[in-house]
Amino acid sequence: MAEIHYDSQELEEAKEDIDLAFQQKNLSKKAKAWLLKGKIYYALATKVGTQASSEGKLTYFQVAVNAFEWAKITDNKVLHTSEIWRNQKIMNALSLNEGVFNFNGRDYTNALSFFDLSQQTAKSLGFKDSLAIYNSGLTLEKMDRYDDAIKMYKQCADMDYRGAKIYTIIQYLYTKTDHPEMAKASLAEGRVKYPKNIQLLTTELNNNLKDKNLERAFQLINESIALDPSNAELYFTRASLKESMEKLGSDIISDYEKALKFNSEYYDAQYSIGSYYYKVGSNLLRESTITDDYEESSEISKLAKIEYQKSLSAFEKALVLKPNERKVIEALKTLYSQ
Repeated sequence: MAEIHYDSQELEEAKEDIDLAFQQKNLSKKAKAWLLKGKIYYALATKVGTQASSEGKLTYFQVAVNAFEWAKITDNKVLHTSEIWRNQKIMNALSLNEGVFNFNGRDYTNALSFFDLSQQTAKSLGFKDSLAIYNSGLTLEKMDRYDDAIKMYKQCADMDYRGAKIYTIIQYLYTKTDHPEMAKASLAEGRVKYPKNIQLLTTELNNNLKDKNLERAFQLINESIALDPSNAELYFTRASLKESMEKLGSDIISDYEKALKFNSEYYDAQYSIGSYYYKVGSNLLRESTITDDYEESSEISKLAKIEYQKSLSAFEKALVLKPNERKVIEALKTLYSQ
């Protein structure tokens, strides 16, 4: 009767019949019975009017997925292989779609259950559903289940899904859960796997800058510039790093100028040029007061004035970029008075 009701699209009656049949008869080894049960529950799950995020719909999906799996297990004579495979393929895709629907609706509990079903059917079909695994990670992250999310993302990393980006996510979550050493290990693993990825390189650079590991940061900034030679921010960072490490010389100005070359409105770079020249001029002026040799003192003072003039020019350009910036105005007042 279940099959007759199913063919007539009398799905509730078909469900009652198939459930009763499994209770009264020993159908656990009958592939055809499992296949029919799966088809009935699948039809109920996708019936027009079934609420997309209802518990009932999820239950229908779960029963259908389980039934198709048992149909596959009990199909010893391989009579229904193609039909079972086709239905499992459909359930895999539909479960994923339902998961996305619930995720977008912020029903993360149901979303996770649907993504699990998608993974389950994929496993039965002989593959790993990388998108379902990744979406499970996103869902777990939304649920603040960071350790479980990391496990999902690690599976993605093993499958090379999302490439280098997945390692930045894992590193971030380890940092968020206060596991700095594991965060570093994950980032290091990604760097070995994707040595030329600028995102991973930048993440490691920022971590070393934050931890004040300046020598390592300096190595990484050079690697970053080699990979991304038109990035103004990188040149600015390298110049700033050189100043912090007291690697003084004209190449500091060169880096600031390169930053401006690739971003002509880069205020911080323009201001830093003015500050650098002012610092050099002040050091020279201080030096001129130390020596007892009048001529030497005069020559050093002249050099100081040259540096101050360069500083003045740079600050005036900075003021054009930010006309009301107070610290530039104050710097110009000081230089004009000198």
